[in-house]
Amino acid sequence: MGLILDGFYDAKTARDIATGGAAAATVVLTEINALQVAVNSAAAGSALRTLVVNTTTMTQRSVYYDAWNDPQTYNDDASNLARARMDRVVNYFTRLGYSIKREREGVANRIQWNIKW
Repeated sequence: MGLILDGFYDAKTARDIATGGAAAATVVLTEINALQVAVNSAAAGSALRTLVVNTTTMTQRSVYYDAWNDPQTYNDDASNLARARMDRVVNYFTRLGYSIKREREGVANRIQWNIKW
């Protein structure tokens, strides 16, 4: 962590905390944990995919859908943060070899995670 002599962290560390890279109980970690449980449950049931709908922070809040669906309109700090958080989730599962996609949940303005292995 980038602590400066006065004890306060630098801008990079603040961004890491905001996007889920440096704090233990963040939205990103919570989302990843929920998706891991969904994958484990589906795999144990002999499935090769899981669809996570309306059960996690990111799949329940329209701010994530809006930020993903229309980045030109939704380009404020909250939307940029939502996109960065979702990108961290995608990058995590991609590094593990999963195919993970954000999709629109039916006609609702929410995302759903479609994960395949």
